[in-house]
Amino acid sequence: MDRTWIKLVSLTIIAGCFQPAHAADPALSTTAAPKPSNKSSAWVFSILPKAFQKHPLLAISVITEMTDEGRKLKPPSPENPIYYYVFSSGYHEEGAGSATEGNVSAENLKKQVQAALAANGYLQGDKEHPATQVLFFFWGVHNKLPKYDPETGDGGFDDVGHQNLLSRAALVGGAAFAKELSKALSEQSLTGGPAGSFFDPVYRFANRDDLTRNLMEQVLDDCYYVVISAYDGAAIAHKERKLLWRTKMSTPAQGVSLVETTPALVASGESFFGRDMTAAAIVDKRISRSSKVETGELKVISLDEKPAEQKTPQAAK
Repeated sequence: MDRTWIKLVSLTIIAGCFQPAHAADPALSTTAAPKPSNKSSAWVFSILPKAFQKHPLLAISVITEMTDEGRKLKPPSPENPIYYYVFSSGYHEEGAGSATEGNVSAENLKKQVQAALAANGYLQGDKEHPATQVLFFFWGVHNKLPKYDPETGDGGFDDVGHQNLLSRAALVGGAAFAKELSKALSEQSLTGGPAGSFFDPVYRFANRDDLTRNLMEQVLDDCYYVVISAYDGAAIAHKERKLLWRTKMSTPAQGVSLVETTPALVASGESFFGRDMTAAAIVDKRISRSSKVETGELKVISLDEKPAEQKTPQAAK
């Protein structure tokens, strides 16, 4: 397989993923979805800030968008798996700057992606099982743009046409969700009603249901994400791009780090890779830290699994 062509495809994938609704890939559409469990939608409150919690709970949004070509394919299963090759497109950043690029190991993340895909019937191709799909994954941070502060002179980035906001909406909730938000923002500018009231189209949109409220919390703040895109293998071999599906997983960045959240983000997509969704799902994942957050080992644990008790070391004599 031509590695140069693979790199070129990898670069264009990232650009297409963050386009606001009006510029989204016209081939993407949604018609059917697996029903996420309501078990993971429980509201949890902790008085301790997330940055200091040993087992913080992440609210992760997951959305898979299928193309017409992807929808023609039968979803994989353990009995009838789909074989693939996977490539990393690296770290990517949107919005205001961040210093998190060097924290995530591409090789470790690749292994986590492979494990999550295997749980859903996607297996690595080999000589006995030629790959029919080529997958690309990338990860990063999508930050909001700071407003100008006249006292300090900080900020001052113009979000022309709400591009930053709509780009994050497309990441968090998908192209259809971003299109709805774009419509509400346009109506808001035309009506001129008081913001934050029932007469505000954006307020009505953001508070129409629990799912939209959860998604808007991410849209209005910084978030971490992992994106996996699947392309037709035969088309890639002929230097053509034929997108089949794309799964986006994101979570608020407050109180956690990118390196902490990437395993949970990938694990949250297990049930949704290659499955068409009419709307995003919220999946709760709890991560386990050691007593030293900055150096402790991390793992993703089930909500039904009781975190292991942390042993308190004896004081030195």
